[in-house]
Amino acid sequence: MALVSCKECGRQISDQAAACPGCGAPQRQARSPAPSGHVITGPGGVPVDLAAPVFEIGQQSTLPTQLAPSSRTLYIVLAILFGPLGFHDFYIGKFGLGALKIIALLLMLVAEPLFFAALFVALYLLGLIQAFTVRHDSKGTPLA
Repeated sequence: MALVSCKECGRQISDQAAACPGCGAPQRQARSPAPSGHVITGPGGVPVDLAAPVFEIGQQSTLPTQLAPSSRTLYIVLAILFGPLGFHDFYIGKFGLGALKIIALLLMLVAEPLFFAALFVALYLLGLIQAFTVRHDSKGTPLA
């Protein structure tokens, strides 16, 4: 790949560019692939398939959309270690409840440290209760 000057603005661009990234002026057509019978190789001599499909913007992904179920064991560990902070709620997709716990703790920390301690203990106990009673994530999928 070599650098050439844009016909319109003179900016240095790739000789493979269809248009100048600076001014948008169309450039000559990119070089055609190697003649038939020739193999184009990439780094390390690996053959390159020029006919391979290219993912374009707006194209639907073919990746699996189903996620693995959340782990019940990890949920319990998060609830025990970080119950008042709501990390276990974030883990199973209950973002609103997790955010509410963090915001409440921060507000109490600023407003009154004594109330912060009481709220911290209450949220810890709630986390322990949740750890052993919650059986499904926010979409209703059972914890594995």
